[in-house]
Amino acid sequence: MLSQAIWIVAVALEALLVVRFFVHGLIRHYPYFYSYISFVLAQDAVRMFVYAEHREVYPQVYWSTEFLGLLFGCGVIWEIYRGALSPFPGARRIGRSVLGIMVILLLIKAGLNHGFWTANGAILTTLDIERDLRLVQAVCLAALVAVFTFYKLSLGRNLRALVFGYGIFLATSVVNLAMRGQIGERFQLTWQVLQPSLYIVVLTVWSAGVWSYVPMQPPKIALTIEEDYERLASSTRIRLGELRSRVNKGIRA
Repeated sequence: MLSQAIWIVAVALEALLVVRFFVHGLIRHYPYFYSYISFVLAQDAVRMFVYAEHREVYPQVYWSTEFLGLLFGCGVIWEIYRGALSPFPGARRIGRSVLGIMVILLLIKAGLNHGFWTANGAILTTLDIERDLRLVQAVCLAALVAVFTFYKLSLGRNLRALVFGYGIFLATSVVNLAMRGQIGERFQLTWQVLQPSLYIVVLTVWSAGVWSYVPMQPPKIALTIEEDYERLASSTRIRLGELRSRVNKGIRA
């Protein structure tokens, strides 16, 4: 009963966010985040219906929607990067490329390790992707926060709420995956109540922080960051050119 009550509260908060974003036009400002919340709301509604009416197929529905949820979750990270790096087009381009490449590589890695063509393979593939993807997302989020802290920049109310909320979500997910592998089912039984409770905290943070649109103030040192990025990009191109030259010489030799 407690798990079901927590589940219902979570669905209610998700619905509140979806309606709020739609009615007040917040979709225009945070389309990727809105897509993620809308998907999770639909996912929860489908899972609740299947669990109540067709429990025998619930595992298949759960793992199918879980895999799609991982992909939609990447949109939250990109939403944060897109908004935070909007004054820095160079850094935003490289952030988009790195995130896209990492997701593709993780999908290929998990598919080659387990395969998608069997039920067990699909579950193992989803778990593999979830573990690696959550870790990559946590590193990307920490890196962004570190950069903004270093340059003493403010993310603004909306993005700060997205970062804080998704940071809690990622931290709990990483802990869950790590502890489940070490302790097993005993920990999983406890986590079935603890994780949804923490997810309600995440939804509460998002509801409070993104209740209305508050644009991020343009940073005063945008040029400095762009200059740092250009120096880094130029240095990287030079080093890659030198490496390519050495490889070509080695092949000819």
